[in-house]
Amino acid sequence: MVFFGVAAALAILLTPERFQFTQRWIWLAGLIAFVIALPNIIWQVAVVRRIDLAARFPRRPARSRHRFHLLIALAEFIVMHGKNYYVAPAYPMLFAAGGAGFERIFALRFRWLKQAIAFLVVVSAVVLAAVVLPIL
Repeated sequence: MVFFGVAAALAILLTPERFQFTQRWIWLAGLIAFVIALPNIIWQVAVVRRIDLAARFPRRPARSRHRFHLLIALAEFIVMHGKNYYVAPAYPMLFAAGGAGFERIFALRFRWLKQAIAFLVVVSAVVLAAVVLPIL
């Protein structure tokens, strides 16, 4: 909506209708729209700050609650069918944390599974090459 509002304001400025900006009603309408949108803006800033804190301090035990907030925010967006790009900055952190966790588990307990997974990746690449290469 911000992009739409900026585009509308620029369009008005570039047309003979620019005199509308001299009247107080357009400024009052803009103020009312801003007050209505303010709770959502505050909420989005809070979510971005949570994600940012989780990105800067992913391994410190004192910051583990921020990772928990990140997972809760992600779960809320999934359950409420939120827009996927709202939590898009969190995906690389979640992938990295999951990859590090799996690596730790495989390195300690399932060493043989690394070779098995590598074998399955190579075999699936060979099998799927017949389908993928013509598309490329």
